[in-house]
Amino acid sequence: MNNYSEEYLWQKLEWTKQRMEALEQIEIKLHHMKELTSYARDNELSQAKKQEVNDRLHELQDEINELDEKTRVPWVDNQ
Repeated sequence: MNNYSEEYLWQKLEWTKQRMEALEQIEIKLHHMKELTSYARDNELSQAKKQEVNDRLHELQDEINELDEKTRVPWVDNQ
């Protein structure tokens, strides 16, 4: 069994809270992406509107990647 210091466990708890917040934000962004793709699928869009939707999808993907990278696990405990 591992013996972790109280400070270490508090740090992990704080990271877990931050990660949960990020995952909630990611879920919202993924839902928005799904809505955009459904809108594009169900409507005849002009080329300009298609590009606008595509650009927004790329922006959302970048935001998701940034949230994920900023809150990824900073340590390995399973050794």
